[in-house]
Amino acid sequence: MVEFEGATREVFWNVPFIGELILYSLAALVIATFAYGLYRVVRRCLAGHDGEQGSFRPIFRRLGRAIWAVGSDYSIFRTDPLAGIMHLLIFWGMVVLFLGTVTIVVDYDILRPINPKLQFWHGPVYLWYSLALDALGASLILGLGLALIRRYLLRPAKLKTKEWDWLFPSWLLVIAVTGFFVEGSRIIYQEEPWRLWSPVGLGFGYFLQDLGLEGEALRLFHSALWWFHALLVLGWIAWIPFYPKVMHIFSAAISIYFERREPSGVLKKLDVEGAFERGETLGVVRLEDLSWRELLDLYSCTECGRCTANCPANLAGKGLFPMAIVDDLRDYSLGYGPEVEEPGEDGQEPVGADLVGQVVAPERLWECTTCGACVAACPVAISPLSKILELRRGEVMMKDRYPEGFVELFKGLERRANPWGLPGSARLDWTKGLDIKLLANKPDADYLFFVGCAGAFEPRNQKIAQSLVKVLQHAGVSFAILGEEESCTGDPARRIGHEYIFQLLAQQLIETLNNYKVKRIITICPHCYNTLKHEYPQFGGNYEVFHHTQFIARLIREGRLKLEKELKLRAAYHDSCYLGRHNRIYKEPRSILRELPGVRLVELKERMSQATCCGGGGGLMWLEEPQGKRVNELRVSQVMAASPEVLVSACPFCMTMFEDGLAAKGASFVARDIVELVAEALG
Repeated sequence: MVEFEGATREVFWNVPFIGELILYSLAALVIATFAYGLYRVVRRCLAGHDGEQGSFRPIFRRLGRAIWAVGSDYSIFRTDPLAGIMHLLIFWGMVVLFLGTVTIVVDYDILRPINPKLQFWHGPVYLWYSLALDALGASLILGLGLALIRRYLLRPAKLKTKEWDWLFPSWLLVIAVTGFFVEGSRIIYQEEPWRLWSPVGLGFGYFLQDLGLEGEALRLFHSALWWFHALLVLGWIAWIPFYPKVMHIFSAAISIYFERREPSGVLKKLDVEGAFERGETLGVVRLEDLSWRELLDLYSCTECGRCTANCPANLAGKGLFPMAIVDDLRDYSLGYGPEVEEPGEDGQEPVGADLVGQVVAPERLWECTTCGACVAACPVAISPLSKILELRRGEVMMKDRYPEGFVELFKGLERRANPWGLPGSARLDWTKGLDIKLLANKPDADYLFFVGCAGAFEPRNQKIAQSLVKVLQHAGVSFAILGEEESCTGDPARRIGHEYIFQLLAQQLIETLNNYKVKRIITICPHCYNTLKHEYPQFGGNYEVFHHTQFIARLIREGRLKLEKELKLRAAYHDSCYLGRHNRIYKEPRSILRELPGVRLVELKERMSQATCCGGGGGLMWLEEPQGKRVNELRVSQVMAASPEVLVSACPFCMTMFEDGLAAKGASFVARDIVELVAEALG
């Protein structure tokens, strides 16, 4: 499928100069148009602030990751094999045909006039080249056909088809088909002896013969169609930077290269006091508050719908569409959103509209559980989550706007350093009857058991903390607790968007931990784990942090726990978002369950990176959700399909949400934390 072979001098009415002049002029115009469109996009991205934690490095690792992700489509294959095959056929068909066309132009129109000996497409090499292009051209047509069938006949729910979505695959399909007709007509009228090395093109040529086109008529058809095909190709290239959905051909690879290296559940540090003194925005209020990386995301979206299809809030029937948030921000940046509303001050340029309320519906922000399902599902490393959280920060820190249900939570965190506003003395209630040392009395303890607010104050989760104490004591682990000196890590405040309260709590707790020279921490809460391990180093708190599943798995490997009592349970394991997706801890909990005598592990359909969350993250554990749209009830329904005897989790947030969900759904099984089963197996 060598569309440009033969050169313009042979296809433009035998007037070489005019044909070449027109073609090269059009090519120059297309290149200029493409460059201008690309410049507009790059300029918009670079207008964002340089507030990202990522960088160009490590160059080779990032480059290898981008090449592998783009070339293999593994992230699409993982969740949608049909879409993966379709995309792979289109991608490699486009890439190889583009390179083939460029090299034939260089070979025939540049090197041949200089010195024919410089040409490289000749002999056996040319024959294999011709065969490869035919094969990839056929794959392109097949892939485009699958794309149209999938979008307009199969119509998967996650695909939101817009008015002009048919244009991209249809235009490309016409280019591919006309390219084969150009090749076929040339093969037939020139009677090429190596025609069998272009089998697809030869088939198209025979089809034209069957229609009665031969001799001079076939040559004229070839000439006219060649120009039509060339104009289609040049027009399509010029159009790419001006149609965001097609622009992802270039921006997606760049987005993957600059993929965020920190875990998806980690937020960047804000200079709260400095920002207020300088009059700067905290979080995102207007488009200009987005970073260059966030803006790059907007132009990388392929509108595949995978983020929305995996969003638990959306699956539960709420109105959150992560893809829509990204696309609405992109459309606004391109001038398709609300007009500029507010004049600038002191002769400055006008500023853009507030994003929340005019581009993004406010209620959508507070439906997000911060589970990270949208981030894990995106094949091009876009993070709708980071945009939602930054918009939350803007709403809370700059506008003091948030759901009323968070008022008491913020008061409790500020006054009593816990979300429930309970006195610090109540942090020790769960320890009654247990011989537990305070760190103040045992400063040389090897580990600090950081209980967390849920483990300390909620009766159901207190049982989890008690079970871990028994397991640690059984294994002879040297540990202690902070007791009344413990305070909330600030995770709920930070996920909701109140960076000021978070930093107050973080600085207070880090000072306490550092005064005791704490080195190693064990916690039962994935939210505490994520904050202590990944976010406290931003403020000088550097510790070796273990989730209790990690620590117990190690104790079992070392032979310090002898699990002898047979439990005889059919157990389904739920992957907590802040343990699984955000921190990729999948192996250890499952290894523990497999070591428990008599426990049969049943894997859920929605598991590991595709697990549906419990609905309690992002501060939603403190908000009342509407009936019929509760994420915890959705997750319990999914578990019910596996018919377990016990639902096992490893997060106190999940336990709280599941207790409510089990009661609401009338489930026949119970919820247990993994450490409770370990304690039971120890007898």
